[in-house]
Amino acid sequence: MIFRFGIRELGKHRLITRMNLLLIIMTFVTGIFCVSIILYQYRFYHAVDTLTDSQGVFVLTEGLMTDDGSDYVKNNEELENLLPGITVSSFRYGSMQCSINSQQSDSYQNIIYDDKIVRAFTPQLEEGSWFTADSSDTQIEAVVSASTKGIHVGDKLKIMEDKNQIGEVVVIGVLKDGAEAIGRSNNFDAITGFSYRNMYANYSAENEKPTIFLSQSNLNKVQKSQGKELIASELTGGIFIQYKNEFTDEEKEDCYSYVSSHIIAGGDQLINFSDIHQNSKAYFRDIIMQQVPIFLCVFIVTVISVICIEIISFKMSLRDFAIYCICGCSKRDIQMIQVFEIMILTVLSFFISGLFIWYCTWAKFIDGGVIWIGAYQIIYCLLVALIMLGISSWIPAYLWKKSSSNELLRLTSDRK
Repeated sequence: MIFRFGIRELGKHRLITRMNLLLIIMTFVTGIFCVSIILYQYRFYHAVDTLTDSQGVFVLTEGLMTDDGSDYVKNNEELENLLPGITVSSFRYGSMQCSINSQQSDSYQNIIYDDKIVRAFTPQLEEGSWFTADSSDTQIEAVVSASTKGIHVGDKLKIMEDKNQIGEVVVIGVLKDGAEAIGRSNNFDAITGFSYRNMYANYSAENEKPTIFLSQSNLNKVQKSQGKELIASELTGGIFIQYKNEFTDEEKEDCYSYVSSHIIAGGDQLINFSDIHQNSKAYFRDIIMQQVPIFLCVFIVTVISVICIEIISFKMSLRDFAIYCICGCSKRDIQMIQVFEIMILTVLSFFISGLFIWYCTWAKFIDGGVIWIGAYQIIYCLLVALIMLGISSWIPAYLWKKSSSNELLRLTSDRK
């Protein structure tokens, strides 16, 4: 019965119902946008935070020379042998001659990730999958950035050398156009304000050739099984050097100096993990502080407006409530009528908000990878709904105290 009366009251006060509905939808949509943007940025922040959550140094370089200056350091293991007590992870730049979809071979940039970086961050994919621990040991797997060359999952890129095919790469995933991934040299500013955002670059199909992302562990397995190097690489690019916990300040300084003196180019591009960590926290805090005022303003305006509207609605319905009371309804039952009104409105608002976001995503007005409805967004909407229900239950209780039995009787006697 209370539910039916709630529907009846909504129908009687259509303007008030629409105003409440619009306000709650605005609060839901604004909050979902704010929560989504914060969570989206947190993915980038958390990935770099896991790579720099200890004592160490990040190096951006075109290569490291060996002690005698006669050769380049080839991989993580070689650098770890040169500097005992460190752990190295890296993303490495390179280029390879490829023939894509039977087109003439050309040089394409590749970025080789070690396992730690593969696990740290998964970029947005248009199709296929990211690298996994159980990678193939018979074929080189690659994820490629979106391009105008029509590359899809399952395509095989021919590795060329002197116009001869020496191997092939199987595409297991394709990045979404404009997706961001860790690593690219022209996106770095290691001199001032280096934070997690400097670790990422977006890859646009319209502006560049496809970039080929490879897994170091998968590449090692295949090259070992075939007994030859199919894709040459050196320790160039981004290098995360983690110190042992028991390293003294002097040992840390010696390691820093050693790396600095062996860099081929970009000798000033060494950044302590602590600086990256501090700058990243500050940058992420700024992202949060940009979103919170927007949400708070909309939420406060909505709460105040809903309180005012509910008071008006209660006053307009007081005569009907008096009749319900005289007919045997308790004041608690009548309070629940307005609670059910708001409950119906919040449920309806949530579905309308969901449809609105789905439509905007479908129409490509917003990026579904940035704005979406997930667990945290639903929790936010539930909290807003509980606050609205609390307001709708408190207002009748408060106003009932101001309404005497004589006033209720007068209202019913005045009713035509």
